[in-house]
Amino acid sequence: MLYRRHKKSCKAGQKNRAHSRCKCPVWVHQVIGGVELRQSLKTTSMERAAEIIAAWEKGEDPNRVRTVLDAMNAHMAELAATKVSLATRKKYRQLFDRLGDWTEARGLPLLTQQTVPEMREFRASWQVSAVTGNKMLERLRSFFNFCMESGWLQKNPANPKALKAATEEQKPTMPFTIVELARIQEAIDKHCEGKAGERLRWAKRLRALVLVLRWSALRISDAVMLRPEQIEGDCISLYQHKTGEHVRVPVPDEVIEALKGIGAPGGYYFGHQGGKVETRTGDWRRQIRTLFAGLNMPEGHAHRFRDTRAVELLNDGVPMDRVAAILGNTEKVCREHYAPWVRERQERLEEDVRRTFKAKVVPMRKKAG
Repeated sequence: MLYRRHKKSCKAGQKNRAHSRCKCPVWVHQVIGGVELRQSLKTTSMERAAEIIAAWEKGEDPNRVRTVLDAMNAHMAELAATKVSLATRKKYRQLFDRLGDWTEARGLPLLTQQTVPEMREFRASWQVSAVTGNKMLERLRSFFNFCMESGWLQKNPANPKALKAATEEQKPTMPFTIVELARIQEAIDKHCEGKAGERLRWAKRLRALVLVLRWSALRISDAVMLRPEQIEGDCISLYQHKTGEHVRVPVPDEVIEALKGIGAPGGYYFGHQGGKVETRTGDWRRQIRTLFAGLNMPEGHAHRFRDTRAVELLNDGVPMDRVAAILGNTEKVCREHYAPWVRERQERLEEDVRRTFKAKVVPMRKKAG
């Protein structure tokens, strides 16, 4: 059904809503392609409005109203076309699954029905940590920006002014202690004892992976995809899976010997050729989680090895920019994560406080009267 939505200045329309001999905007309210439409057609001509609806029904008008599902599929196709990593696309898909279920449950299938109040309600339904929620919000904004650039939306309903980021509780990075590292080393050495055949081979692979994580500061996603050609002398040299940044870091002889000891019959030290990085990472994370459970270290996880190595380097006086290069991060990111552990910075702060002890104390003047 086509109808006019009368402006306040349209006196005839205010008296009779069925009045159509005016120049007020034409709206549509009907089901097209199984989707209920209630939307402005951005025209004041009934004839043009009828042409638009006819084109929509035939699927000939590229500027027709879009459903949320259409837009999400288009965005996923764009991410794939621009070679966005599979891990990032997976996170978008998880968000879109939530958004699709939410819009369907509330009967809001159209992209133009997504407004600021709806997006606030959608975010409130997530029930995730502040850090995770902010990451999801960034992806939601990116999706609606894509829709705006495509000409399907006029405004971003998840814009920063309308949906502010949650306050994150900043927790300092906690490296392993010397005692914890000694316990881990003892555990991976004993893990190989009393085993033979295939069980011994898998035990040696776990030991080698832990040593790589311990000394290389690699993410586990890079470590589990390690190949023989990425070993150059006593260095591991590769392009990071997550960021694409090149890193080259020396490691102790113990790490190189452990890798030589397990070999790479499938072209990879920790898996076979053709395996997905996400699958392989998940498998080895579970192995390491079991190792920490046996040590009664519930807070232990693979990424703490990366944090530990970074903190060790900083405490040994390696400048922040060089540590950032080893990690394949920017100096800004490293400073945010590891600033509390920079010895030189802490010593300067302490000296600043000590200087105040020597300063002359000026007594406060008494008020007159």
